Order: sequence, then structure tokens, then C-alpha cells
Amino acid sequence: MRFLLFILLAVASQSLSGVGLNFKFEDKKPAKEEARPKVNISDPYLIENAKRPEVKVMPSGLQIEMFDEGYGRMANRTDTVVINYNGYLTDGTLFDSSYKRNMPATFPVSGVVPGFAEALMNIRLGGKAKVYIPSYLGYGSKGSGQAVPPNATIIFEIEVLDVEE
Repeated sequence: MRFLLFILLAVASQSLSGVGLNFKFEDKKPAKEEARPKVNISDPYLIENAKRPEVKVMPSGLQIEMFDEGYGRMANRTDTVVINYNGYLTDGTLFDSSYKRNMPATFPVSGVVPGFAEALMNIRLGGKAKVYIPSYLGYGSKGSGQAVPPNATIIFEIEVLDVEE
């Protein structure tokens, strides 16, 4: 009862002072989301690939195709992962492979290109996926040595074997 009386007095005093109260609910997006640039994918390969129903397109433009959902937790940016992977260019050229070396690779999630890190944080322990990384989330205009040319979309088949804190 006192609360209701307090509200009525507050509204009445605001009305008498000429200051209007705004009870309208405004749905504001978090600042982080507002700051995110809109992604404009121009690579014809990624444009066509995104049309496939099994491919999930992330807000960043990263594309993920899950083969096995896995059973464990997903990695965080501060974790280290043990994975097997194949890395391809869109023409099918294999540029890197832990399978070829017969040895899983161990990476800190924060120590790889942004698209690869985002992919690792979206695949559960025991999961397998194919990820399609736009150039701006990969090696960008610099490329990576002789293996990955500048502005190349890169594709990885990833199997997450372990997630270490």
C-alpha cells in the first residue's frame, strides 16, 4: 500500500512540476553488439556455401558445418586445445595437416587466427566440423608464406581431441 502511495505521489509531483515521466520500455542492444561491424561477404565460394542447409553462418561471417556434435565442453579463449586438422584452400589444395604429420597439434585458442579461434570455441570436445574462414578472419591481405595466398578463404576440417584449461 505504501509503495502504491509513493508511486502516485511521485507521478503527481512530476506532473505538477511540468516534467513528464517516460514509462516507455526501450529495448536497447548491448554496446558490444552495436559496435560489431556488419559483415559483407564478397567471396563467391562463401556466398554459395552459405546457401547449404547444413552450414551455419556465424555473425562474424565464419561458416561451420558440423559432422559430429561431440560430447564435452567447448573451449574458451584462455584454453589450449589438442586437435587433428586438415587445412585447404577453396581449390582443394591441402596446405597444412596434422594428420599428414601423424601427430595431433596443440594450440592455445588465443594464439591462432580469429576465425580458427572462433571455430574452436564452437566445437565441443570430441566434435568434428568443417569450417570456412573468410580472409578477414584468416590470414588477410598478408597470406601465410607460400602456402596461403593473400586474401584467401581457408577451410579446415577439425577434430577436437582435448580441451585443457
